[in-house]
Amino acid sequence: MSKKVVILTFVAGIIITLITIEVLSLNAQELHHSGTIVSNIGVYYDSMCTNETINIYWGILTPSEVKNVDLFIKNNKNTTMTMTMSTDKWNPLNATNYFSLTWNYTSKQITPYSIIPVKLTLNVSENVTGINDFSFNIIITGSWI
Repeated sequence: MSKKVVILTFVAGIIITLITIEVLSLNAQELHHSGTIVSNIGVYYDSMCTNETINIYWGILTPSEVKNVDLFIKNNKNTTMTMTMSTDKWNPLNATNYFSLTWNYTSKQITPYSIIPVKLTLNVSENVTGINDFSFNIIITGSWI
């Protein structure tokens, strides 16, 4: 292969890459999130429950994206509990039209002082428009039986 062909192939590859990046950036809308965990139980990033979770940063999101965060819940009391999750203080208010938060906890009873893993899943609508930054509280409530 001659030196001219190699250089032309390299330049063509760079041009195709730049066009691809430009097209992707035109179609992607960056969404920034900050959120706060509000809870009456222990919520942690690690299974040893040493790194308490107060804020979750979901990273840069794009339409139709699904992001997961793995957390660990610790029952800090000497009685069995169950949990519920809800959200509030969405900013902007219309963000609830484009984002949904779920988790994989199934109402299983959590024995005293035990630790269970949970996965939070944030779904971004493919139709999200007009939102570049958003925030909301994630409320995880323990109920002791």
